Amino acid sequence: NANPAHMIYECLTNIDWGMGASAAIIDVDSFLDAAQTLRDEEFGLSMIWNEQATIQDFIAEITDHISAVLALDPRTGKLFLKLMRKDYDEDSLPVVSPANAKIQSFQRKGWGETVNEVVVTWTNPENEEDATVTAHADFNIAIQGAVISDSRNYYGVRSAALAMRLAERDVQNSSTPLIAATVA
Repeated sequence: NANPAHMIYECLTNIDWGMGASAAIIDVDSFLDAAQTLRDEEFGLSMIWNEQATIQDFIAEITDHISAVLALDPRTGKLFLKLMRKDYDEDSLPVVSPANAKIQSFQRKGWGETVNEVVVTWTNPENEEDATVTAHADFNIAIQGAVISDSRNYYGVRSAALAMRLAERDVQNSSTPLIAATVA
């Protein structure tokens, strides 16, 4: 298994098969921070880019596996990698309120638009075949009165324990009606 942050960095910078980007356009510290977090989480992936997809699509598959964003920082002009983790201090977040912003649009998903079961397919290294794990959001099943299932294919995962963590992550994210708003 390889560290996914290292995999993305290699895809971006490798001059033989990757995009050949200069390290000067990459926020290396963000990649090092992500790599350390992924190592601490024991989050390794086994994936091969086979040139049937673009490098960008392959990187998107990796970021999907690890729940991350690869984006350009408009202040620095560098690519950064940010893992979607609860690694922030809630008290330091900016507060948006009627005193400092005006709501331009507001949408909330209904319970019927949520998922309460996620089935994750992963690769069993003992036989190199697909295996599955399933996570449920019991509170959502009770609210909807039925199981609403979705599936994810995390073929780069080769551990049942990691696959289960991802299923639990995804069902937690999919089972709550989120709000989308635009403020100015």
